[in-house]
Order: sequence, then C-alpha cells, then structure tokens
Amino acid sequence: MSTAAITVDRDASIRARRRACAGAILTVLILAPALADSPPVDADQSDFIVGLSAPSRDALLSIDFDARIHDIRAREGQCVDTGAPLIQFDDETQRIRCEVARFQAESTLDLDLAKIRVDHAEAELKRIEGLTGSTSAKELLDARLAAEAAHIEQSIAQLKHAQAERDYQLQKQLLAERTLTAPFEGLIALVEGEVGETVSRGAPIVRLVKLHPLTVTFSCPLEIAQGLSRGQPVDLRVPLPGAAARVGNIEFVSPVVDPASQMVTVRVTVGNDAHDWPAGVQVEMRVLKREPVATVATAATGGHE
Repeated sequence: MSTAAITVDRDASIRARRRACAGAILTVLILAPALADSPPVDADQSDFIVGLSAPSRDALLSIDFDARIHDIRAREGQCVDTGAPLIQFDDETQRIRCEVARFQAESTLDLDLAKIRVDHAEAELKRIEGLTGSTSAKELLDARLAAEAAHIEQSIAQLKHAQAERDYQLQKQLLAERTLTAPFEGLIALVEGEVGETVSRGAPIVRLVKLHPLTVTFSCPLEIAQGLSRGQPVDLRVPLPGAAARVGNIEFVSPVVDPASQMVTVRVTVGNDAHDWPAGVQVEMRVLKREPVATVATAATGGHE
C-alpha cells in the first residue's frame, strides 16, 4: 500500500472519531434540560413502611402503702382530666392524725408561756440590777442565768411550733395520698381491685393512657431515614374500615443505626382527638421510592490527533 493511501485512511479514522464525540456531546446537551425539568415523583411511585401505634403517655398507677379500697370512682373507658380522683382508700385513721396535727400546729400555748417566762425573767433581772449595793454577786448571776434560760426555752418553743406546722403539712399530704388521682389527662384503660379489697404497696391499680396524640414507632431503612428530619410532616394510614389518612409529624429520628439490620428508629406523633385510631394498631407511613440515579457514560477514546 502506498504512503498516500495510508494517509487517507488515517484522516478518515480521525474524522469518524470527531463525529462520534460531537454526537455524544450533543446528546448530553439535549438530555440535560429534560432531566433537570423532570416532574416530581407522584403517589404511585411511593412505598409504605409499617409501624405500631402507642399511647403518647402510658402509666400504671399504684400507691406506696398498704390500704383498703373505700370507693372506685374511675371506670374503664372513661376519659378523665388531670387531678381527677380515681380510687378512694380508707382514710379514717389518717384523718384523725391530720386533725391532731392541726390542733398542735394552730396552738400557741407553748409560745405564750415561753414569752411570759422571758418577760418575767427580764423584769427580775432589771430589778436585781437596780438594787446596787444590796444584792450579792450570786443573786445577780442567778437572775442573768434565769433570763438566758427563758430565752432558750422560748427558742425551743418556737422550734417545736415550726415542727408542728411542718408535721401538719405532712399529715395533710398523707391524707391527700389516700385518694389516687390522675397525673395527666387521659383514658382509663384498666382498673384492678374491688371495694373492700386491700391493695399492697406498689401493686398496679389503674392504667391511664393518653391517646391524643398517638406515638407511632417505625424501623426505617437507613437510606430512607437519612431523608427524614424532626418536624417533617408525613402521610399515615391505618388498615381499618373507613379510616381516613392523616398527617403526622416526625418527633424523633434516632442517630443510632442498628448494626445487624441497618435500620433506624423513627417516632411520629399524630393527632387522635376522637380516639378512633386505637393504640397498638399497625400504621403505614408513605415514603418515596428510591430510584436509581441516571448516568451518562462516555467511552474514553484512545489516540491523539
């Protein structure tokens, strides 16, 4: 083959490579705006993660003493306000103790007696000090000691009176504890015991739950949890007949990933003022599906012009 023919073939190959590169660049320029302006993912491209609903507050109420049930004022399924009486225990003995403590706290007899003694001792000391030249040193010393002792007795009486007032407050508190009250607004889920039955210290008596709002706990895959943040609204639904979907708010995204499953705990709160979503039911949270990222690969060309 002649030198001229080889030169022509090489020029043709170079021109072919140039046309291929120009075509690839043109394709990228045409597709880039279309990818940037592509519509958002619609509801059909979403998936659901299943979690469990639970009361936002759940308390097993008990007492720290043994007592006999006098009256049950709470009923299962009843909604109660904060401070509402639930169980009344026998309080006759404690009422007597409280009344005795009140008498002692309100009595000022010891204080009045101590003041009289102080006034008398002070007056006697002044009288003896005024008898210059006619009293002995011992009489003067005894009068001063008597006045000082009277002041000390007055301080002791004041201390005892303060202790009596504190004991009265304590007895009133113990009397109030004979009535089991609701620590928060909620619904009575369980009542244990009957009137006349003795309840042991620490034994659960009433279960009080708060169903508005509900707390829903999810185990989310790591790639989904990374796109969630506190306060973010999410769509929720329950598989119950006639139950409409609701919007909840993310309350917590755990910063700890389970090493075995690579799942992240996510808690969501959702309103439930009508109590129509029960606690313990499965709740589905809608999340967007993760689509693979489109990439444009260009083959490296070898050789140089």
